[in-house]
Amino acid sequence: MVLRRRRRRTFLPRGSSPLKPALSDALIMAFADGELDAALAERVRHAIETDVRVRRKHEVFQETRRVLASVFDGVLTEPVPARLTELLTHPAKERGE
Repeated sequence: MVLRRRRRRTFLPRGSSPLKPALSDALIMAFADGELDAALAERVRHAIETDVRVRRKHEVFQETRRVLASVFDGVLTEPVPARLTELLTHPAKERGE
């Protein structure tokens, strides 16, 4: 009896290969948000320059970031309401303890 080694199948996103793995949306978005270390950012930057699909996703994520920033940046710079600050500094007081 001859045992054959079964070939392992891998399912890769279209346009990628074992030598050129596809970048996840989360990684591309993290790049758009400026959250990656230099080495990983350079890898994503290279992919944006050489892969049309990655470039398009990056453009969408950049636009999403711009829209969300225009909506929420003002809220993020507002002072915390006094009632919330009080709750954080004296939590037992609110619960009646």
